[in-house]
Order: sequence, then structure tokens, then C-alpha cells
Amino acid sequence: MTTIQPTFNESPHTTEEQCLEFVRQWHQYGQEQGFQLMEPETFWQPGDLERYRQTVAWWPKDAPPIVGQPWLASMLKGVAVFGREPEPFTQTLTFLWKRCYDWLVAEERDPKNPNESKEARRRRMAKERVARSREFNAKPNTEHVRQLHREYIAACQARKAAVDATHAAHTPAVEAAHAAWQEARASLA
Repeated sequence: MTTIQPTFNESPHTTEEQCLEFVRQWHQYGQEQGFQLMEPETFWQPGDLERYRQTVAWWPKDAPPIVGQPWLASMLKGVAVFGREPEPFTQTLTFLWKRCYDWLVAEERDPKNPNESKEARRRRMAKERVARSREFNAKPNTEHVRQLHREYIAACQARKAAVDATHAAHTPAVEAAHAAWQEARASLA
């Protein structure tokens, strides 16, 4: 007796039990077709459906076909494959995630938020730059500022001392010249 190829319709209401049942049906179909097999309970572990949904929610909507997107039905068929050893569902999901992650890094996109638009990314990065700048400027190096102020005061005092010394050296000569000028002016009058 030949079993017909089982089909699987994914929906938001798909349960772990439905996935495991499909894996069992595909396992039985694979036995009849001569595929390499893995035990359904080894292939499908509790929590795999939640991991799959998290990965699909994270997946970039504009990923190129070469990166692919995980489809639950095709991934569940991995319990029975032809020509190679089957891998657990989680291992396949991790492989697809890693391939997409590497593509995001190569495209210089944020793997934490792969569906962020270019405009949203530009705004976010500008906000982050402003926040870093404000944080940097909020903590001034007060000792450095104090040192600069001390150096400025010392330079001002040195300049004033130089001006005072020059003035003191020239004052007698200036007074003598002024007195001579007044005498010469008085003699002309």
C-alpha cells in the first residue's frame, strides 16, 4: 500500500501537535519512498514551533531569494530526505538564520532590527549620535578646564608685569623729555 504524500497548511493557529503529526506522516511516507530517516520525536522537539515563529517574525521582508525564507511545511519534511542524513529541525532553522544574519552583516544592516527602513535607520543613528554627544558633553573634564584657567591667569599676570616693567623703565626718560619740551616751549614764548 502506497501512502499519498502528506500536505501541511500552515496558519497562525498551527500547534506543536499538528507539526509533530505531520512529521510522523512524512516519516511514514519517507519509509515507503526509501528516504534517509530520523525519528520524529528526535527531529521535532517541544518549543521548535515557537523558535520558528520568532525567526519568521525577525526575518527581513526584503531578503533576496538566495537567502531564502523558512517555510514550515518544507522544513518539516526534513525528517525524511534523499541522499543525505537528516538534521534536527532546530539545526536547519539555525543554519537558515545564520545565512540570513551573515547577509545582513554583509549588507551593513542591523541584525537586531532587519526590517528597519533606510530612513528609520538614518533617524535612529542620528538620535544615537546626539545622545552620545550629549553624554560626552554632560561630563566635562573640570580639572582640564581649571588648568587652562590657571594658565590663562598666569599669562595675564606675566603680561601685566612686563608692561609694568616697561612703563617703569620708560617713565623717567619720558618725564625728562616732557620737562625739556616744556622748557623749550616756555623759552619760545
